[in-house]
Amino acid sequence: MASEYDRITAYHYSAYRPGLHRLILNRCIPKNTKLDWGLDIGCGTGQSAIALAEYCQKVIATDPSAAMLEKSITHAKVTYHLGNGESLDFPAHHFDIVTFAGSLYYAKSQKLLDEVIKVSNHGAKIIVYDFEILLDAIRSKLDLERDEKEEIHYNHQENFSGLKNQALAYIDHASEEIALDIPPSNLAHLLLSEKNSYDCLSSRLGNDTLYDKLKNQLVVLSGGEEYKVKANLFYSIYECGSNN
Repeated sequence: MASEYDRITAYHYSAYRPGLHRLILNRCIPKNTKLDWGLDIGCGTGQSAIALAEYCQKVIATDPSAAMLEKSITHAKVTYHLGNGESLDFPAHHFDIVTFAGSLYYAKSQKLLDEVIKVSNHGAKIIVYDFEILLDAIRSKLDLERDEKEEIHYNHQENFSGLKNQALAYIDHASEEIALDIPPSNLAHLLLSEKNSYDCLSSRLGNDTLYDKLKNQLVVLSGGEEYKVKANLFYSIYECGSNN
């Protein structure tokens, strides 16, 4: 069941994610920056890696989920690798920038940080970022339950605090709220990429043509209009020092 859910999640992730990776990186990286090598850890189906590729000649993207990588988006500058991040099999002092897009909460460890520092150039930027799409009002209209335990424990503002990170300089952090316009067809993909929503909807509507059933229900609820949805953005920026 877990592998089947991974496959379904990967499909809906690849079908639609809002363009927030690019928006956040634009806030973190100076305009017209051109770098050689980038590393994206926890790339999912590749949206974050492709956003990073706008600033790099080449991006290596890693993820522990084979199902996600099977659905990854092909891009000329991006090479995908299966791996959990705790052993980065790349040359020392290789990357000019490293990004974690919504993945550090699951991957955070001293071993991972030590590996990141090892493969990063002096002066390399390490950017940890995430976003939270606020769907509670829509879930309520659909009478969807929430996994309160997961919501309480998950930290969208996860960073390297609590680890030995003397080799990193803490440059900046920020959070902000923005507004999104999302059509029902894309909102259905967002909801079905969440395990709790998917489980609830599949038990209620059945697995056959579930996406189409949900999309049609969302169209009826909105009168065919786009949904006005808010999202919170979070990011922390570090710089790798000379003692790595």
